[in-house]
Parts: sequence; structure tokens; C-alpha cells
Amino acid sequence: MITTRRLLALLIVLMPATLPTAAAQTTGPAGIVVDVTVAGNERISTQRILAEVRTRPGQPFDEQVARDDQRRLLETGLFEDVAVVRTPGEQGVVVTFVVDERQPVGSIEFRGNKFFSDERLRKSLGFGARDALDYGQAALGRLAIEDLYEDKGFVLVNVTLDEQALRQNRRVVYTIVEGPRVRVRSLDFRFEGEPSFSDRKLRKQIKTSKGFWIFSRGRLDEQQLQRDVTALETFYASEGFFDAQVASDVRFSVDKTGADVAFIIDEGPRYQVGDIRIAGNEVFTDAELIDRLGMTAGDNATAAARAGNLAALRDAYGRIGYINAAVDEELAYLAPDAPAPAGVPQGAAGPWVALSYTIREGEPYRLGEVTIRGNTRTKDRVVRRELTLFPGQWFDLTAVKESQRRLQNSGLFANAEIVPYGEEPGVRNALVTIEEGMTTGVNFVAGYGSDAGLVFGVDFLQRNFSWTQWPTSMNDLIHGRGFKGDGQSLKVRLQTGDEMSYGSIQWREPFLLDRPVSLGVEAHHLQWQRENYDEVRTGGRVSLGKLFPNRWYGQVALAPENLKLTDLDSDVATEIRDEEGNTFLTGIEGTLIRDRTDNRLNPSTGGRLRLSAEPFVGDYDFTRLGAEYKHYWTLWTDPVDRRHILATRTAADFIIGDAPVAERLYGGGLTSIRGFEYRGISPRTKDPGKDDPIGGKFLAYAGAEYSFPLAGQVLRGVVFVDTGTVEESVEIDTWRVSTGVGVRLLIPAMGDIPVMLDFGFPLVKDDQDDRRTFNFTLGWWY
Repeated sequence: MITTRRLLALLIVLMPATLPTAAAQTTGPAGIVVDVTVAGNERISTQRILAEVRTRPGQPFDEQVARDDQRRLLETGLFEDVAVVRTPGEQGVVVTFVVDERQPVGSIEFRGNKFFSDERLRKSLGFGARDALDYGQAALGRLAIEDLYEDKGFVLVNVTLDEQALRQNRRVVYTIVEGPRVRVRSLDFRFEGEPSFSDRKLRKQIKTSKGFWIFSRGRLDEQQLQRDVTALETFYASEGFFDAQVASDVRFSVDKTGADVAFIIDEGPRYQVGDIRIAGNEVFTDAELIDRLGMTAGDNATAAARAGNLAALRDAYGRIGYINAAVDEELAYLAPDAPAPAGVPQGAAGPWVALSYTIREGEPYRLGEVTIRGNTRTKDRVVRRELTLFPGQWFDLTAVKESQRRLQNSGLFANAEIVPYGEEPGVRNALVTIEEGMTTGVNFVAGYGSDAGLVFGVDFLQRNFSWTQWPTSMNDLIHGRGFKGDGQSLKVRLQTGDEMSYGSIQWREPFLLDRPVSLGVEAHHLQWQRENYDEVRTGGRVSLGKLFPNRWYGQVALAPENLKLTDLDSDVATEIRDEEGNTFLTGIEGTLIRDRTDNRLNPSTGGRLRLSAEPFVGDYDFTRLGAEYKHYWTLWTDPVDRRHILATRTAADFIIGDAPVAERLYGGGLTSIRGFEYRGISPRTKDPGKDDPIGGKFLAYAGAEYSFPLAGQVLRGVVFVDTGTVEESVEIDTWRVSTGVGVRLLIPAMGDIPVMLDFGFPLVKDDQDDRRTFNFTLGWWY
């Protein structure tokens, strides 16, 4: 170990000079560096030290470079001190870096820790035994240990560092008094005056929560409390309460294991828009732009409405090619005693803010070429057919957003981005950059459903199928590089179980002959063991569909099928026995859909309307009419971007004519009115002493479901209300009502197989209904 005394001795020996002289600044021989050496190092190699040095033999000595070398060596943390000694000679200057090495840590010890192991605490320090001893780093280690404990709810933890052991023996010793683990037992909001928001809404803005069984541990984290204070102030400001002040108050229980947390809120006044001003606009008048805004004088100055104003102004210019148009907002407070501005509704009291929008319009551009990059498997035409941008027209930024949405929702790409490029006056090209997505899936399914029994199966799905892209080698086939690129879908399903066996193959071309017309072909075979008979279906389906503007989609389909009822029980109902054997039917289906949801697979906002009419010909002639509407609302999003979703569904189906029992309408089960058995809601046979369900001609349904996160991204809870009926004609004899709760569990390790568990309880029922409180399914159902 080199002490300060030894360092001084080395410097004396190496003198005559440690400071620069005038001669040292010359470029003659006396100023040329002839050698660079190191002194004082014992553990650290000379080579390692010189690797940090920029002073080189053969170059003029530069005092600034030497000082930078000294600083760089100190910043390594390996040395207590570094001195630069310059020794003149006949041939030039010898530069010596004299170092005082930091000594290694002798040992790291922990005392008093019970919750964390020594190994876990060592990982939190950032240094280990045999590392160079840094007193500052040892002190920071104490804070790191406290942070580790506080993150687990030990907010009263105390950690001390034994400085005597550190300086005398190079031992890093931490003594830990863990204290109790503190849980939040109550969480309240206190207000100065009447609150504008419910406690429930405010809780959604913060992460501190009460302990609740396994779903929330309720740990007290003082740093998180400060972040929650900031989050609440940010929330209030976003709602127009620009003067809101929030503080936290924590009171511990006698044994220090519980804490009562309160947020004290002084909302202050809510600011309203008193005036809206536009500047810099030449293409549009002030009135034209203000008419596009979703905000008027007298409205609350919320962040959402102001963001909507900016988006509306940018879209106004973006639609007509002003791709570089910029809009800046400035918010100015009006005097507290200022009168209500003109245009403000009578009775509005303020206080007021003025919103000023300054526009830099730039120049308009038309669209030149469209270049596609990143499609290593998918053909260019598959990408282009999703675009709503057309060369020669204005470079429409709203069409860019729509095109990106369509590419994302196609299911073919993991990511899609469209940006302008080019320098030609008045013209900008579009660069479409995509990232190929995972389009092939093979899933082995084992499941059980209360509606279908035990099922085993395998599913194969390819969303980017191509008949023409044959693999060129076995390696291409194994790695999925064959039969891809045309954006077609191919789905094969094979399932077998104790009550049901099913096999199908489906192929679909979404753009037939590169036109917005889809062609689908399907073949299937189903065997289902019903309560009193076996049902066998074998058939196919050919469909043509077309996508219309405003997200309307129409489809016509021809679906021939042979239906066979066999193995009837001896006491089966007469209506069923009369249909024993084969029945051949051909359905001619027409469907019209309008989908305005944000995501086809997992919607959280928007609505989906479906209208259908399907005449059947063959051994029976009848027509089935149907209508269904679903709507989704995101009620709020929590701090980790998990959504609380309310979904409603209304549906009605009606059969005109005489349909066979197997084609009639039934209610109940997991996808219908829960709380009732699958097909448990139905008109019954007229045979005396029997109650076999024979289906109805009219079905009506109305229900709602609230979905919310429980744990991470994989577990969600639901609360639902299902209502509806199935009748022999268009009438309502008994309108069933059920309510219940459930969970949705997604298992990524098993191929994102969802588990659906629902507990339904009938509130209004018919005496003949078959009830089932518990409905569930495990498996991947299409």
C-alpha cells in the first residue's frame, strides 16, 4: 500500500520538476517526450495504466493532455491519487505517472438481515470483494440496501456502515435493523371543499393501494407516495385545475406494521376557455379552423380537449398535403377579475384562460412514388392493397394513419411505419417500412368445457399463406419459409373428445385478383353426442366478400351440408325421432358487417354491427334472420396500461318456416345466457311426461360485461349480466335474467390458451329451464 508519505518520497526522488517550465513548452529536444513510465503500482499492471494515457513518446509534451490523462486515471476509481512527474534530459522529457492505488475490499459483511439473504444484498451494492476500495461507493451501498428494503415495504429500515472497520481493516460491514414490514391498511382522500372527482377515479391515478388478499400486497413505499402526489397534481392539471396542490399524510399503527395513508387535496378553481385565437393561417380562415375544434368558449380547459384541438388542426392541413405543418399552443391566464369573454355561455364564472394556436403551414405536397421496405416474405402487392395513399393525389397524413392501422390489423406484420422522403419541389414519396410478423401457428390443445366435454386437438394456422411460393429446400420448409407471401389464410383443425369430434380445413383469399373481394372455401365434419341422440354434420362452404368504404363488409356464401341424427334413445321426443336419418340442406347466406372497433381480436373501444339473412333449401325450406350489435368502452387505463373495459351486446335471431330441430335456436351456456345449461333455454316437446328441448324460432339477447385486470397482463376478472329468451314465435313468455362473475386467464407458455371461468346465477327463470351455475372452458376456441 502506498501511503501519502510514500507518494511524497517518490515525488522527491523523481524531481527535479513536477511543474511545467518555459522550456517544457518548446518543441525542441527538451520538449519532446522520449518515454512514458509508471511508478507506485503494485496490483495494477503498467499496461493497464498506460491504456488510459494519451501522452505518447515522440510527441511534444502537452500539459493539457497530461492533465486529461491524470483526470482519466482518477475516474477509473482504481487510484486514491495520481501525480504527473516530468523529468527533462538531453534527449527530451521522461513523463512518469505516479499512482497511489486504492486497496481492495477485504470482505463484505451483513449483520441483522433476515428478509434478504447475504447474496441478494451483495447484488444490490454494485461492487464486490477484491474490488478497489471506494469509500463513497461503500456509502452509496448503504442507500442501495435501504432502497431494496423500502421497495418491499420495510419503510422504517435503518442501515449503518462501520466506518472504523472500513478504514482500519478494509472490511465493509453493514448493520441492518429491518423493522416491521408496513402494509397500507387504509387509503383516503381529504379535500378542501367539495371534491370534483370520486375516490375511485382518483385511485386509478396512483399506484399506492390497500392490501387486499393476494391481489394487492399494499406495500408502503415513501418514494412511490411522492410519485403519486405528482401523478395526482398532473391529473388535476389535465382536467383544468391548474392551481391544485396535493400532499400526502402517513400515520402508523402502534406496532408500526400498518399505515393509514391520506392524500390531502386542495383542488383550487377549474379554469375554463375564455378565448381561442388562431395565428399564422392563410389556407383556412379563423372561422373554418375553429369550427373543426371540439372545444368552444366556456368549456373546461382539459388536456384531452386541448390535445384534440391540436390533432384537429394538424389533420386539417395534413389532409391536403401540408405534411410539415406545425401547430403550437400557448395558454395564457386572464386576470381574475376579468369579465366573462364574449361568446361564453351566461352564468359561467371562470377563471379564464386564453388558448392561442400559432400555425406554420409550410408547403403542400403531392404523393410521388410509394416504396416498400422490410417485406422479406410478403409480396409488395399484399402490402399495397392495404394502403389508402394514391400517387398524384395530395400526400394525405390522415390516409397515412389509416394505412398504418390497416397494415397492423391485417395480422401479417409486427410493425408498420410510413414516412415521407424526397427533395423534388411539390412532391414527396412515401417510404413504407414493415416488420414481418409471426403468421404461422401450430398449437396442441387439451381442454375441457362444460358445453363440449373433454377435447384434445391440434390447430394449424397460417395467415400469410401462398399456393405459389413452394419451398426450395427442406430447410425452407422446416423454418417456415415456404408457402408464404400472398396474405391468404389457411386453417386446419382436428379435435376429438368424449362428446365431440371435429375436423375442418379453411382457406381464404382476402383480395381475389387483387381486388377488394374475398374468396373463402371450407370443408368440415362434426360428430356431437347430444343428450338423447348423436348429431353428424358433413359439409362445405364457399363465400365471396367485399370491403366497402367506412368499414362496411358484405359477404354471400353457399353452404351445402348433410345433417344426420342417429343413435336415438328409445324415449326421445317425437319431434326428434321424426327427423332420424339424413337431412340435406343448402344455406345461402348474406351478411353485412360494420366494424368500427380498435382491434378485431381484442377490442376495447368502438362497435361492431352484424346483419345476416340465410335461406335454406333442400329437405327443408326455411330462412334464418339475425342481427347483433356489440359495443366496447375503455372506462379507464391504469398506470401500467391495463384497460378496464365495458362491453355490451344485443342480438336477435328469427326463423321463418319449418326448420329441423338441429337447426333451430337455443339459449344458455358460456357464449349465451350464463347460469343456464348449454341449450338449457328452449321450448320443450309436447310429448306428455317429457321435457326434451326442441329449439325455438325466436331468440333475443341483451347483456353487459365489465372486464378488469387482476394480476399482470394474464389474469382478468369479469362481472356480467345476461338476459334473453328463446320462444316458439316472436313473443316474450319468460325473459330470463342472470348475473355473475368470472375470470379470464391467459397462459403464454401454453400458446396463449385462454381459460374462461364463469359463475352465473339465474335471477329470473322458467320452471323447465336447465340451470348450471358454473360454466368454464379451457382451450383455444375460434
